[in-house]
Amino acid sequence: MQSLKKSTSRTKKITINNLANSTISVFFLSILIITSALIILFIIFGQTQDDKPVAWEQLIKQHIERYPAIQPADVYKLVYQGTFGPAHLGSDSTQILVYLNAELAEIDADSTASLYENIVPSGKKIRLNLKRLKATNISPQKIVQAILNSNFGLPADSAKFIRRWAAIEKLVADNRLPLPRAEFFAFSDSVKKAGYPVIHHSAQYIQNYRPAYRVIERHYLDIISD
Repeated sequence: MQSLKKSTSRTKKITINNLANSTISVFFLSILIITSALIILFIIFGQTQDDKPVAWEQLIKQHIERYPAIQPADVYKLVYQGTFGPAHLGSDSTQILVYLNAELAEIDADSTASLYENIVPSGKKIRLNLKRLKATNISPQKIVQAILNSNFGLPADSAKFIRRWAAIEKLVADNRLPLPRAEFFAFSDSVKKAGYPVIHHSAQYIQNYRPAYRVIERHYLDIISD
């Protein structure tokens, strides 16, 4: 009789343990399902335009059409500037002004040039054309102020850049961007090994287009127009 009671007691404990384990399993499964659903919802609805590969595809194609001599390095520079803005210029206004005045002295004014071009799909960051600004006699100090305002408090989000660059790699791998694959991935491997550095435009791009610009946030155009 006592043995039967012990057996019944053990059976109850096993049943309780099984129920507890089942409850825990259901709980964690629910958490997993909810987390997965939230991730999917973020991917669909939570991404900004500047996080969407298809938006970058369209922007890069526009630049390729505008600049047929564009190289992988120039695509990299586009994405880099679109992510980090003018952060590489630092916050020394005197130094920024010295470099700006030196470049303005060397370039030709061009009143027909576009004032700016987008470097992110949303258009929030732009390349401000110095040739156009020189033609309109804009004060260099105003350009410096727009640069500093654009750079102030801007986080250096390396993880965001790496994600974006990986998305560009996939676009090239899928033949969705008209860039030479072997050359592109050889370049990409080199910048990865170097830790994703700041780079200059390619020699081909410089020779063909003579770029002269400064990167700013578009809403600081008001400073310059004022």
